[in-house]
Amino acid sequence: MKVTLFRDLKEENWPSMERYADALQAALNDQFSIFNFQTKEFVVGELNLTLSDTLNLYLTRYLYYPFKARKHQGDVNHVVDHSYGHLVYALDPKKTVVTCHDLNPLKHEESWLNLQLF
Repeated sequence: MKVTLFRDLKEENWPSMERYADALQAALNDQFSIFNFQTKEFVVGELNLTLSDTLNLYLTRYLYYPFKARKHQGDVNHVVDHSYGHLVYALDPKKTVVTCHDLNPLKHEESWLNLQLF
């Protein structure tokens, strides 16, 4: 069985998510074929445009990464961070799991708008 781990972009610089993905891979490695998917380049790098880093990250995260992810699905797809949950729209939802790391804001959020966005 091929399990594909869809990781955060390195440029996000979220060490806790990297640590989680690395530990998950190590734990599953003995039983499954693990494929780590992560884009290796930014959209701007490919298109030779001069956009801000923030816009570049946004385009890569929400347009380019899902486009590439669609082509690298496994028998089971695991999106290792809920902030990349939008990948579900590009992956087979019957074969995809998204880990949600923190639901505490649902309990303590006082702003209706923030709660709806979360």
